[in-house]
Amino acid sequence: MTTTAHSHSRALWLGAAALGLLALAGCGDSPTPTVIGGGGGLQTYDAFCKFSDLPERKRHTIVVVDEHSLAAIAEPQEMPVKNAEIQQRMRDYASAEIALVGGVLEARERVSLMIAPIDGSAARLIFSGCVPGLSEADLAALPTDRLKDFTSGGTKQQIEEGQGQFRKLSTLSLANAARESKGDGTAPSVSIDEFGLLKSVAGVAQANRSTGSVTRYVLLSNLSKVTLPGIETADDARKAGFEAGLASTYNFSGSDMLVALTPGSDERLKQYFDARILASGGRLVFWGDGRPVQPQLPPVEIRRFPGVVKLPLPEDPSQFVDREIKVRLAWDINGDLTQSFVQAGGRVVRNIPITGRALCTDDVCRITGDDGGFAQVWSDKPGGDPEFASELPFGGARDIELTITGDKLTGTISDTNMSLNNKDVKGVDLSGTEDKNANW
Repeated sequence: MTTTAHSHSRALWLGAAALGLLALAGCGDSPTPTVIGGGGGLQTYDAFCKFSDLPERKRHTIVVVDEHSLAAIAEPQEMPVKNAEIQQRMRDYASAEIALVGGVLEARERVSLMIAPIDGSAARLIFSGCVPGLSEADLAALPTDRLKDFTSGGTKQQIEEGQGQFRKLSTLSLANAARESKGDGTAPSVSIDEFGLLKSVAGVAQANRSTGSVTRYVLLSNLSKVTLPGIETADDARKAGFEAGLASTYNFSGSDMLVALTPGSDERLKQYFDARILASGGRLVFWGDGRPVQPQLPPVEIRRFPGVVKLPLPEDPSQFVDREIKVRLAWDINGDLTQSFVQAGGRVVRNIPITGRALCTDDVCRITGDDGGFAQVWSDKPGGDPEFASELPFGGARDIELTITGDKLTGTISDTNMSLNNKDVKGVDLSGTEDKNANW
């Protein structure tokens, strides 16, 4: 069977007025959320995680609220006044009303809400639950009796009531956190060396690796007044971001990151955070004070392959040596790659995001990279003329083609202008074997 592009999986959404707690028969027990933190005040809503034994979603979205940006309140009625922007971003990224309908979330995707303390200590979990709703694919997979229940209105009512309960609990958890907040809701005027948000997120990332899913982070933080001492240009900021990321112990495990509360157009800040997140194993996919226009679909397939790439020896390019790599390939219902990467080892470990498409026939999947640039993302000056140098991963190669056959991966990384170890080598071969227990 050949997997071709599908239309966007439209989620069922119904406005909710009732806020009563649901007890859904036949939902099964949902696993405890794999998130650190918690404690007093934790709110959860897991009724739709494994609705009618449907498989759980393969993406976990964690919304991290920077405590600087969460103004302290005395009463819940103050939330719309003191934290209007935070509340709007929550609707954009963690609600059925906007996020689900707009394609930012998928029905039944797990969403967790955490607070990152001002001092950079471990983020605190305050809410976790799965967004109530059913996609078209879910409806097609429902058992006959549950599908009849849906068409007769029973399941529709459960979704409507569930969305109300999800909204109530997530809103309550944020209001409770605001009561304890040490922030004033303004952008912190601090040096990048004193800003602790990435430290908090790195701790969360280490604790949230999973064999069955990938993790995406939405950072609700106003970074517009974070200063970069001694850095005048965007190019210098990018270099500094790479240096800081590679020197740190942070590992974002191939996670996508969205910074969604930062107005303005300071290109220096954007380039610094883009490079620092990349050098820490993640990828910045959105920067601004709103939400992405294009849908961000979760993966329907995730494959992980530890393996080797054959690199030419500097002293003799006719001889090759095996270097360890890790390859994660994940694609959505349309076959578009998402949160996929090659991790290259050596003196410095670097993640190179892979963008492109997967086309599967029976047990064979062919992955072709697009014009995203592949290793060019590690350039100090991205977007300009291609840069090729032995200091870049795989010499700055722009092309990647991979084939999965059963549990085996083979492929080539290449570029007509590529130079590896200062030798005229246009491509290198890689191979690997799937590890179903891997969680990177």
